[in-house]
Amino acid sequence: MVHTSIQEGVYSLLQNIGQESILKEYKEFYLRRSLTLYDYRDLQKGILTTKVQNYLEKTLEYYFNKYLKKYICSLTNIDKHFLQKVLKENFSNFYIGVSDEGDITGFPIQRDYLDILSTTIQEKIHLYYKDIIGLHYEKGVNEIQVGEKTFYDFEKLLSSLKKHTKVNIHILNKTEKENKNYRIMDSQINEVIEEQREYERDLIKYKNLKVQKRKYNEKYSQSFHKLIRSGIMDEFCKFLHNGNREGEIVFKHFLEFLKSKIKKLGDVENYLSFGEYIEDSLFPNDKELDNYYGEKMQDFLKNYKDFKSKMLKENISIEPFCKKSPNLKLNPLLKNISPFTKQFYNNKDVIHVMIHIELPFIKDKNAYLGLKENKCVKIIKRTYEENMDMPCTLRID
Repeated sequence: MVHTSIQEGVYSLLQNIGQESILKEYKEFYLRRSLTLYDYRDLQKGILTTKVQNYLEKTLEYYFNKYLKKYICSLTNIDKHFLQKVLKENFSNFYIGVSDEGDITGFPIQRDYLDILSTTIQEKIHLYYKDIIGLHYEKGVNEIQVGEKTFYDFEKLLSSLKKHTKVNIHILNKTEKENKNYRIMDSQINEVIEEQREYERDLIKYKNLKVQKRKYNEKYSQSFHKLIRSGIMDEFCKFLHNGNREGEIVFKHFLEFLKSKIKKLGDVENYLSFGEYIEDSLFPNDKELDNYYGEKMQDFLKNYKDFKSKMLKENISIEPFCKKSPNLKLNPLLKNISPFTKQFYNNKDVIHVMIHIELPFIKDKNAYLGLKENKCVKIIKRTYEENMDMPCTLRID
C-alpha cells in the first residue's frame, strides 16, 4: 500500500534544497498548453481561473504519465557502482515543482483540488506498479529474459518496495517576496508585445502594397469589352503614336469600330479564338474589308500585349514578407506559471504545492526492478552521465 500524506509548513516557496544527485530528480512545472495574455493578466492579479486550473490538472496528468513509471524504476535501480556511497540512505527522491538548481518553485492550485490530487497520484502509482516486475539473479520463480541476461520473477521485492513508497504533497509557505523570474518573464512578454505591434504595422503596410499592386495589374487585365472603354486606351494610344495626330485619329476610329462590335462580355468570342482573329467574322460578305479589319485587330492585340508587358514592369516591386509573428515567442513564456508567487499571497483559495515521492532503492546487487513494455522487460537505472558528471537515467543492456 503506497502511503500518501499532505504536509503543510515544511517547505517554503523559493527555498533551495540542493542540487540534483543520484538520489534526487527534479522536475519544474510547466503547463502543456500556453495561456493567453488575458490569462496572464488574471494571474498578475492573483486570480486562478477555472480554465487555468483545468490546464494545471491536465498538465499534472501528463507529468504523471510521462515521468512516474520511469522514475519509480530508475530511482529504485541505483547504479550498483555507486551503491557504496549511498548505503546510509534508504530513499531516493522524485520532485515535481523544483528547478534544476534546486529552487522550490511549486505550482498553484485551488485548495479544494488538494484531495483529488492526492487520490489521483495514489491511483496512478498503483496503476504504474502493474507494469513493473521484481527481478533477481538468484531468487524467485519464473525465469525472465532481459536482453542476454536471465533473471527470476521476484514478487517479494516488488511488494516490499510498494509498501514503503511514500507520496508527500507539500503545501508550501507563501512569500511576499517577488520571484526574480517573474520580473524577467514579464519584461520578455512586454518586449514581445511591442515587437508584435511593430510586426502588425509592417504587415498592414505589406498588405496595402499587395492590394495596390494587384489593382494596378488588374487595370491592364480587364475583360476586353471593358478594356476598350476604359481610360487605359488613352495610355495605349500615346504608347503607339506618341503625339502623332494622324496615328491617333486612325487608332480612335478603329477603337470606335471595336466598341460597335464588342459591347458585352462574350462578344469578343465571336471574333477571336485563342487570341487569333476568326476569318470572315467581321465582314463575312466582304473579303477585302474583312482582311483589312482582321489584320488591324491582330495588330491591336499584338501591340496591346507589348504595351501591357511594359506597364506591368513599371508596377511597384514588393519584397516577400518573411517575418514571423513575434507572438510565437510567447508560447513558452505563457506556459510558465511558477513565477507567480507573490501574486497569490493574499488569495486564501489558492495554494502552492510541491510533490515529493520517496522511493526505497534496492541495495541488493543482484536485484532490480524491470519495466514491462511491449511484451518485453527492460531495466533502467539511475547513474551519472560520464562526461558531464550529471545524474541521468540509462537502460541496462
